[in-house]
Amino acid sequence: MPIYKFRKISELDEAIRKGKITGEFTYRPDREYYRKVLMELDLLVHVELPRGVYKFKTLEEADRWLIKNLVEKAARKAKSK
Repeated sequence: MPIYKFRKISELDEAIRKGKITGEFTYRPDREYYRKVLMELDLLVHVELPRGVYKFKTLEEADRWLIKNLVEKAARKAKSK
């Protein structure tokens, strides 16, 4: 399957009219794919963060703290399963 690159929408429209592109989405995930996605989401959804009020100097520092805690808790939860 070739990869087409267009600079303008009009070029894309022309390619569709000429039949070079069908516009079909061919990826059809199976049950196993969705099961794995749900397992990964379950690890993050039910993660409890430490209680309390935290002060950060920047939003980037707060983001780093949040991601670090989410990853650590999710890893512990994954090991326990």
